[in-house]
Amino acid sequence: MIVLAAAILFAGCGPKTGAPQATFKIGDLDDRGRLVFWSIDAGDHVEPFTLREDDFGAVLYNGGTEHQPVAGYILAFQATREIVHTDDFAVFKAALARIPRGSVIGRYDTCTLRRSYGLPESVTSQFEEALSDAGLRVEQVARTVCYCRNHN
Repeated sequence: MIVLAAAILFAGCGPKTGAPQATFKIGDLDDRGRLVFWSIDAGDHVEPFTLREDDFGAVLYNGGTEHQPVAGYILAFQATREIVHTDDFAVFKAALARIPRGSVIGRYDTCTLRRSYGLPESVTSQFEEALSDAGLRVEQVARTVCYCRNHN
């Protein structure tokens, strides 16, 4: 009886059998014709970041740790399928300058923990100011990527 209870309680809790495999490729278009421009490993699956209705999308993320943060910048262009992925803020700003002023840009992030967690406030502010200085209208509503298990 105890063995049966343990088997029921711990079903599926065995060791991982390797890293989850993505069913998509960065730079490809999804089934709606939208650009897949980044992904995160959620442990049990890999979750894509796909441009929603935007022509452009941006992400600020911490590629380091909370104690040793490393800012990363991603900028995606739907029309050309170009993805600028850099840790050089000057490269990010130069790419922003190619977007026509007044354009809407999606500011993408995740549901439970901001990808920029651990970055100094000065880096976050610099990122937001760059979007504003480029004359872009930032849209964050409905740009949150949920990577939790069973989020659909």
